[in-house]
Amino acid sequence: MNFIKISLLSLMITFFANASEIIVKESRFSGEETVNMIKTIIKNKGLKIFKVIDHQKEAKNVGLKLQFETLIIFGNPKVGTKFMQENPLVGLELPLKILVFEKNQKTFIAYKDPKYMIDTYKLEKYKGILNKISKNLNKLTNKFSK
Repeated sequence: MNFIKISLLSLMITFFANASEIIVKESRFSGEETVNMIKTIIKNKGLKIFKVIDHQKEAKNVGLKLQFETLIIFGNPKVGTKFMQENPLVGLELPLKILVFEKNQKTFIAYKDPKYMIDTYKLEKYKGILNKISKNLNKLTNKFSK
């Protein structure tokens, strides 16, 4: 019985710790405008956009409705590869992702703060780089904040 309680407590702590990794900000632009501007900024910074997934379109293709929701998958292969060489499981997190979605006639930007990878994947030696990436993502997404 104590084992079950400890396991549940551990799961709850993990859930709440991971929930704080997700940053959500309201954009003052429409979903489409936000996506287009983010893509332009990413390209101008010399980063690679690997894929843009239009979840709304994919839902429509199977006869379902979904509000605007687009995922931008991007990164820097030179940097990401170093992380994955250190710990292959980082491949579950990379490339980086920014989700732009509309809800209740508002647009939001969401992403996972990359700093969590320091402890999760034992990337202590890349702490400086991950903190810089986190700071840059914050700066980028703040450009859209209300």
